[in-house]
Amino acid sequence: MSKASTIARMRRDGRLVRLRPDGIEVALESPTLAPRNAAEIEADAIRDTENPPLTEARTAQLRPVPR
Repeated sequence: MSKASTIARMRRDGRLVRLRPDGIEVALESPTLAPRNAAEIEADAIRDTENPPLTEARTAQLRPVPR
């Protein structure tokens, strides 16, 4: 297993680049995300069974975790 770390950065223009040890930035290929409206995002969040949106009942069950 390699012990080298990979450092990636998101440029201000939205491009994702990998920073090589010599300081050179190499562009990474990343798929573009299709634009979605708020209703589509909300519908996907409701369908997510592993991480459902917080409700007041669920919020009341949560306990604070110390830092």
